[in-house]
Amino acid sequence: MSLKGVALRAGHVADAVVFLASAESELVTGLDLVVDGGYKGHRR
Repeated sequence: MSLKGVALRAGHVADAVVFLASAESELVTGLDLVVDGGYKGHRR
């Protein structure tokens, strides 16, 4: 489970890949796109 209470699935990663492959991300550069439901940001 993620911190948002959602079980992460392959579709979440696929959605991020589709966004990065789309024209909507044309101005995105140098980004670490973390798809983990907030786990990395709140882990101690």
